[in-house]
Amino acid sequence: MPQAPLKAVIFTALPVEFQEVRQFVAGVQRVKHPLGNVYEQGAFQANGQVWQVSIVQTGVGDSKSALQTERAVTFFDPDVVFFVGVAGGLKTDDVGIGDVVASTKVYGYESGKAEEEFKTRPEFGLSGFGLIEEASAEERSETPAWLTRLNASAGVDPKLKVGPIAVGEKVVASTKSSVCQFLRQHYSDALAVEMEGYGFLAAVNARSRPLPAIVIRGISDLIDNKNDDTHQEPEAVRQQKASHHASALAFQLLASYAPAQGLIEQYRPPRQVNDAVWNHLFSCLQDIPLSLLVALFTDQLSPEQRDILGALGNLTLLRQAFRRLDNLDLAIAWVGHIIRSAEHPPAGIDAFEVPLALTAWYAEYHPTEPPPPPPPSPPGYLLIGLEPKDDQGRVAIMAELHKDGAIDSDLLSPDAEGSVKEPEEALYQHLSQAVSKAEKVKTIEFFLSWQHLCCPIHEWKADGGLGSPTPLRRFRNTVVRSLDRAMLGRADEWFDTLTQQWERLQALDADNISECCHHVELLDCDKLDVDDESKHPILKLLTVLPDDKDDLLNLLTILLNSGIPVWFWAYKTPDVTPLSSAINQLLTADNLKEVATLAETIRKRRKDLPHLGVLFDCPTRRPAFASVSPYRQPAA
Repeated sequence: MPQAPLKAVIFTALPVEFQEVRQFVAGVQRVKHPLGNVYEQGAFQANGQVWQVSIVQTGVGDSKSALQTERAVTFFDPDVVFFVGVAGGLKTDDVGIGDVVASTKVYGYESGKAEEEFKTRPEFGLSGFGLIEEASAEERSETPAWLTRLNASAGVDPKLKVGPIAVGEKVVASTKSSVCQFLRQHYSDALAVEMEGYGFLAAVNARSRPLPAIVIRGISDLIDNKNDDTHQEPEAVRQQKASHHASALAFQLLASYAPAQGLIEQYRPPRQVNDAVWNHLFSCLQDIPLSLLVALFTDQLSPEQRDILGALGNLTLLRQAFRRLDNLDLAIAWVGHIIRSAEHPPAGIDAFEVPLALTAWYAEYHPTEPPPPPPPSPPGYLLIGLEPKDDQGRVAIMAELHKDGAIDSDLLSPDAEGSVKEPEEALYQHLSQAVSKAEKVKTIEFFLSWQHLCCPIHEWKADGGLGSPTPLRRFRNTVVRSLDRAMLGRADEWFDTLTQQWERLQALDADNISECCHHVELLDCDKLDVDDESKHPILKLLTVLPDDKDDLLNLLTILLNSGIPVWFWAYKTPDVTPLSSAINQLLTADNLKEVATLAETIRKRRKDLPHLGVLFDCPTRRPAFASVSPYRQPAA
C-alpha cells in the first residue's frame, strides 16, 4: 500500500520568492480557498517520501502574514510549515549578500511602551526544535547537502547561519536610522531584519496543536550602504538569488525528514497542561523578581531553554514560554530549585522568602520520587575446565555459569570429553552447547593445565548462532586461568598468595602500573626473579612458552608459587618491541579491575594481537568443579 504523502505549506511575501519556491515542486496546480485565496500545490519527492507542498503568498507585512498563515494552516492542516523569502543583513561580519539565515527565534521588535524613552517589551516566536537541529546540522557540515540543490548559475556557494531574526513593519534602509541603532542596542544578536516572520510564528504557535515551523531568509541586501554600492548586482537579481538560496535550504530540510522515525516533530509532551495550572503557578511567583528567577534557573536549563529566558522581560512572557513548551515537569523542577535555593542560597544570591502559595503548589504537583535504580549486576562468566586425561591432548570438559551470585553446573554431561590437539568435532559440540546455555554471557574463562597453555583458545570454534563453526574471538571474550592452581592439593596455599597479589593489582593506578610489571624477554627459569614476596603482580613474558615439558612445568611451578595473577606471553615468536608496547596499552587501571573488561579490550584488538596469550586469575571466583586431583607429571 503506497505511503500517504506528508503535507508542507511554504509561505512567501513577494512574487519573486513564490516563483523560486515553485521551481522545486513538480506538477503544480492551483487550489482555491473558500474565502477566495488562490494557492498553488505540487509534489516534492526525496528519500522515498512524497511531500504535498502548498505555496502561499501572504503579501508584505506582519499583520497580513499572521492572517494568511492562520487561514492556510487551517485549510491545509500541514505537518510542517516554512516562511521563505528575502531579508536585510544586520550583522555584516556574519552574513553577506546571498547568504541564508534560518531562525532560532524571531523578535517582534516594535513591541514596547512609548514613554520619554521607548521601553522595549520583547515579544518573540520560537522555531521548531527539530527544524533548528536539521538546519544546524547543515550549517556545521563540511559538505552541506542543501548546496547541491542550487542551480548551476548560483556562482559562489552561499553560507548558512542559524540564529535570531528581527521583524517589524518598517523598511530599514540605513545604519544611521534610529531603527537600525535601536536594533543593534536591544537585539544585538539578530542576524537579519524582515517584515513577516513574527506574525507567521505567532499564528503557528497560538494553535492548540503546536506545529513545527521555521523562517528561512536569503540576504538580498545589507543595511550598510543599502542599494548604494555601484558594484553590486541590481536589487531584482539579488532578490531572485537570495530567494533561490532560501528555497534550496527549505527543501533540503524537507528531504531530511524520516517519517518512520517521527522526525516530523510529532508533539508528545510529558503532560497536557491546562491553562489553569500555569495561571495558578504564576500567581504564586508575583513576589519573586524575574532577575532572581533567571539567575536561579539558568544553570538548570538546556541551551535552548536558556535562549528563551534571555529574551524575557516580565512574568507574562515567561508564562507564555511555559504554555508554549507545555512541560509541567520542567516547571516542577524550576519551582523545586527555587525552594531549595531559598533554604540554602547559592553564592551571589541574597536571602529571600518563598511564598507559602508556591510551596503549596509544589506539594500539589511534585511527583513522587522514583526509587533509585538497582545497581548494575556484575558481569556473568562461563567457566570451562579442561582436565587432562592423557598425554595426547584428551581432556575431560567441565562447564559452569557464574551469574548474579548463582552457579549453574548443569551445562554439559559429566562424561563430556574432547581433544585440544587439532580441536575436533567433540570439543566444538561441547563448547557450542555451553556457550548456547550461557546465552548472553560474553566472557569465557578457560581453566587450562600447564600442558595446554600453548593452545590459542581464542581460535577454538563454537557455534556463534548461525549453525556454523566460528572462532571464539569473533563473538566471545576469552581468557586463560590456571586449572592447576584451582584443582591441585596445594590450591588453598596458592590461592593465599594469589589473593595477596590480587590486592596489589587492584590498588594500582595509572602512575604505577609500569613499575609493577615483571618484564622478561629471554626466558631462563633459573634466573626468573619472582617469588611469593614479589611486588610484580603482572608478568610480561615477551617470548613463547618452553617446548620442553620439564621447562614448562618448572615455569608454571614458579609462577604458581609467586601468586602472580596476570601473565602475558606469545603463541609465536614475537617482535619484542611492538608486543611490549601493545601490552602496555592494555594495562590500564580500568582493565585490571575486572577480567571481563580486559578480555573485551583484547578481543576488540585481536586483529592486531593474533598471537597474544593472557592468563588472568581472579581469586574471588573459584569453580565448583575444582576437586583434588593427582598432580600430573609430564610423561617420560
